[in-house]
Amino acid sequence: MKRVFGLALCVVLIAMASCSLISGSKEVDPSSLKDSGGTPPAQADAIPLAEDFIGQLMPSMASRISGGKASDLKEALRLYLLSKTLEPKADSSLMRHSTLKVTIDTDTPMQDEGTLKLKGSVEGKIPYDLLREDSLEPSTAYTDITHILLTLDLNSGEMTNIELSPYTTVHGILKDSIKLTAEPSFTTDASAEIVSDSVSGPVNLTLKMSDGFSVLCDDGTGFKCTIFSDSKAETTITDGDMAAFLQQIEITLKVYDDANNPIDEKTYTLDQMMT
Repeated sequence: MKRVFGLALCVVLIAMASCSLISGSKEVDPSSLKDSGGTPPAQADAIPLAEDFIGQLMPSMASRISGGKASDLKEALRLYLLSKTLEPKADSSLMRHSTLKVTIDTDTPMQDEGTLKLKGSVEGKIPYDLLREDSLEPSTAYTDITHILLTLDLNSGEMTNIELSPYTTVHGILKDSIKLTAEPSFTTDASAEIVSDSVSGPVNLTLKMSDGFSVLCDDGTGFKCTIFSDSKAETTITDGDMAAFLQQIEITLKVYDDANNPIDEKTYTLDQMMT
């Protein structure tokens, strides 16, 4: 279950860090991105450079979302959701749910005249005890989690001139959506930790990502990159095995020069992205 819910938190945060359930999802047209103003990387360097940029962007956005309290993706969103949810009044050893509905509408000045704009919403029916992570009972079978629903609907987003050394995000275009539903059951051990191979139940994930960035590096290298996915995964998990489920979701990273000529691309499964 921690893998199931941790997956939801990480994927939602990826979209928030970049960001309706829209019908269909298309790759960002690289010509719609402002030029980076740098020298394009060699083909052999393009994907590793884009991967490193994204790897630094995620902790930075996690820190912003959590008010500087966390740079870990899962922990940042857990804290964010906790700050937006009300604790259910009923107290029992069964998993308790809290309804979440948050409107996102930001136009935030960043350092050095950078900007970040996001519009959308986060909604869901969240297991409050699991968000807290310290409320599970030891040696308990949790078999009555009626429904988990977590959706992110970010209609539009844009970022400009955001510095994160050694990278400056000259321009970013963001439009993503995620919907996760699950009805899991699991057992905790004597320390109230979830027994990983006890997790079972149906899970469904829809991921639509349509993000693009133009990036200038401190050494003068510059490139555009797009992150694209239009995937759906659905399965019933048994014995905690999520590998086949995660491999149904694919995310493609493409790198371009400022003239919008493709340099290289790579496709990942969600399992690879999470690890």
